Amino acid sequence: MRKPQSAIRLAPIRPLDRAFFARPPRVVARELLGKVLVRRDRNVCLAARIVEVEAYLGENDPAAHSAAGNTLRNAVLFGPPGFAYVYECFLRARGKGGMRLIPGSGTAAWS
Repeated sequence: MRKPQSAIRLAPIRPLDRAFFARPPRVVARELLGKVLVRRDRNVCLAARIVEVEAYLGENDPAAHSAAGNTLRNAVLFGPPGFAYVYECFLRARGKGGMRLIPGSGTAAWS
């Protein structure tokens, strides 16, 4: 019998350091699979497991937002690794949004 969600305890979660993201985007994307995103806000803790990722390869990748070069909108893509570039999209066919996690230098891993 399954425990009610309120009774489920999460194991301690250790944040990833910036060095994790300072690697090639294909490696970062692969290793993000199965990781847990956690957001704590006051007395609420939200957690979600990453089950899908994509790698973006920088300015030479036409699918990457960094393909247009460094702009005010995408400047975080060219900064130090480990910062999030949050991109919300509404895909009507799939009905979900997205988030891009950025290892810097115009590259990204999407989940």
